[in-house]
Amino acid sequence: MKWSIIVAVLFVMILSSCYNDSIESLTKVDICDVTEVTYSRDVTKILNNSCALSGCHNASALLTFPLTNYDEVMPVVEDGRLLKAIKHEPGALPMPKNTSKLDDCSIKKIEAWINAGSLNN
Repeated sequence: MKWSIIVAVLFVMILSSCYNDSIESLTKVDICDVTEVTYSRDVTKILNNSCALSGCHNASALLTFPLTNYDEVMPVVEDGRLLKAIKHEPGALPMPKNTSKLDDCSIKKIEAWINAGSLNN
């Protein structure tokens, strides 16, 4: 009787210790490529999806400034407000407003674009 209980407990322990990770979860790597960030391909996509929305920084922004094209974006890039706001740095109004912070990859892309000279490319 004792042996059957011990064997049963060991069997349950062995079965419960088995775990199967899927190949996708083991090989999935989030890659944030910031080597060739461009304004037209990367930055506008981020700004249009997160900033240039109705009631925020779109073309009809009344209480704020629009961020719908390169010429409108550059003043807040040059004075540092854009990067400070999206990184939620002290002294800056955290953006996007009333929502979660941009994902790290989006912030890294904007920062890489700025560090590369903020070209209109």
